[in-house]
Amino acid sequence: MVMTEINNDLIKATIQLCKTLDGPDRTEFIEDAYADYQWCAHIQTPREVQRHLRNVFTKLVKNFGH
Repeated sequence: MVMTEINNDLIKATIQLCKTLDGPDRTEFIEDAYADYQWCAHIQTPREVQRHLRNVFTKLVKNFGH
């Protein structure tokens, strides 16, 4: 399945989930989001998917990765 739209509700749910995690788990969660983005870029998935994963990672860093 190829995502053609970025689902903002999914990004919000991801941020809400990350809020419930403690420090080390939160860091691991953000690192996993980055690894997902890197892998999708490496295997050249459609740009919409890469953009979505990048947006998720960016929102996580802006909210939690100071």
